[in-house]
Amino acid sequence: MGFKNISISEEVYARLKKRKDAHESFSDEISRLLRQEKVSDLGRIITDEEAREWQAGVQKVRESVKVRSWSS
Repeated sequence: MGFKNISISEEVYARLKKRKDAHESFSDEISRLLRQEKVSDLGRIITDEEAREWQAGVQKVRESVKVRSWSS
C-alpha cells in the first residue's frame, strides 16, 4: 500500500487528533469517517446522554403505537 501526503488546516488536524483513538493512525480515523453507513460509529457522533434520550424517545413512540389486527 502506498502513501500520499495531504495538507489540512490546523483546526482539522486538531479535530481529527481529538476524535481518533490513541492506537489509531489518522488514516484509520479518516477511513472511519468515510464509512458513514457503519452503525457502530454513532458512538463517536453522539454522546451517551444523547443516545439515552434518543432511545427513550423511540421507546415512547413504540409504546404509543397500537397494534392492528388484520384478520378477516
